[in-house]
Amino acid sequence: MSPPPLEETLRRRSHPFLFPEAQSTVLPDPSRFFSPHLLSSPLPTNSFFQNFVLKNGDQPEYIHPYIIKSSMSSLSLCYPSQFSNSAFIYQIFNRDLTISASNNTDPNSTHIVSSFSDLSLTLDFPSSNLKFFLVRGNPYLTCIATSNVRISISTIHAILQFSSNSSLTKYTISLNNNQQWLLYTSSPIQLSHDISSINSGEFSGIIRIALLPDSNPKYEAILDRFSSCYPVSGDAVFTKPYCLEYKWEKKGWGDLLILAHPLHLRLLSGDDSEITVLEDLKYKSIDGELVGVVGDSWVLKSDPVSVTWHSIRGVKEESYPEIIYALSKDVEALNPATISTTSSYFYGKLIARAARLAVIAEELNYIDVIPVIWKFLKDTIEPWLDGTFGANAMEIHSAQTWWHVREGDTLYAQDFTRENRVVGVLWANKRDSGLWFAPPQWRECRLGIQLLPLLPISEVLFSEIGFVRDLVAWTLPALAREGVEEGWKGFLYALEGIYNKEGALSKIRSLNGYDDGNSLTNLLWWIHSRDNEGEGCEGEVEVMLVWSLLLLE
Repeated sequence: MSPPPLEETLRRRSHPFLFPEAQSTVLPDPSRFFSPHLLSSPLPTNSFFQNFVLKNGDQPEYIHPYIIKSSMSSLSLCYPSQFSNSAFIYQIFNRDLTISASNNTDPNSTHIVSSFSDLSLTLDFPSSNLKFFLVRGNPYLTCIATSNVRISISTIHAILQFSSNSSLTKYTISLNNNQQWLLYTSSPIQLSHDISSINSGEFSGIIRIALLPDSNPKYEAILDRFSSCYPVSGDAVFTKPYCLEYKWEKKGWGDLLILAHPLHLRLLSGDDSEITVLEDLKYKSIDGELVGVVGDSWVLKSDPVSVTWHSIRGVKEESYPEIIYALSKDVEALNPATISTTSSYFYGKLIARAARLAVIAEELNYIDVIPVIWKFLKDTIEPWLDGTFGANAMEIHSAQTWWHVREGDTLYAQDFTRENRVVGVLWANKRDSGLWFAPPQWRECRLGIQLLPLLPISEVLFSEIGFVRDLVAWTLPALAREGVEEGWKGFLYALEGIYNKEGALSKIRSLNGYDDGNSLTNLLWWIHSRDNEGEGCEGEVEVMLVWSLLLLE
């Protein structure tokens, strides 16, 4: 049979495959929270605002520097305090201020997401004629009263002092929890108050509310200066390799003030003359101090990192026989028919494990086994591609900043830092030492889950040798517990091999089992590609997003 004409082939490819619509009895339906014009395109998953569109949409979300909760036609604002112990850290939500409309025509109605972007969300309250621009890093909560709204602001605290400027466009609110809030308006507004509420007559215009950190007059002057310029949306754009640009659409007049967390500050380009870092303006957060940055476009740059298929330092030839022997055994055991899991997670680990064997075989120039591996990969990957069954970014900087816990660091509370060297689960408002499947005491699982899969890029992720030593020393005592699985030990010994090659190699040779996404071949390849001196990958690697085709975790 002759092949189809090229024109027909191209025409076929111009129409992408569409997955058929399916009705789920398990997954939530967030569509009722989105404006109709947004429903013609795919809705985001795992977004920073997902609590606003799941179930009743009334669970709080952390949008730096505030925790924000939408419920019953009102929006609550919290500048959170923290609770910490050796097992976890979390931010405490209180309704510091709650904004609503006293002339709301339907107090039981909910909010609508009218727009969203990488860095922003717009929440509309149609029955209240209120619109909120929720932008990540914005020190001001920005609200627009679109038509004759009677503003109501309540608090669970007591209002100790309440004052305004002469033009009635700025109010200072002092609460009995030592917080001081600033309220700015685009036109004069007459506000009255009692012990726990503030009310206005009919108002149309812009309202901005900001916490004054530490009630510091120096900070107040900064917030006054930038109160007239507000962001309505923000995008994260990958313009070129190792470069990420944040761009905000702004309205009002003057320059835009946004808060940067510690990783932003490390990556902000020093030669970017369009921004100014205000070291004097600082807000507290679970992610570290947030510092003011002036400018509506940021350029975040990192130094290039070489992502290779093969080991960064190479494998010494005298080690080839041992690796090839293990490789032959691992390849001999490949059999798609024996795969029983229906989990995409564990299925992907098995595929990644086999793919690692192929890459190692190529590096050792042992090509005899590659056809067998190729057939296994074809038989296991094609069911995903043709839809009969049933890829990912690794943010190295983020992991090193927030997941790796170094002794003496001040990012997290002292008691949490003292007892932990790696975070188990990292939530927006919580840092947990446990895992979904393991308690805090199972430290070998925490180390392993933050390392796997073992790849050339793992050397970059764990490039700080001092931290690796501390992490291994912190984890090793957990192996004395009865029932520790061999697979987790393998990952621990792999990290130990960064600075203690011979000792780790001896331990790996004594293993009698391996993680289902790992293999003896891969562990031997890793160890034999270490320097004898155990120097690792020198320097702290500056990389924003590193993609690995084999990362099927």
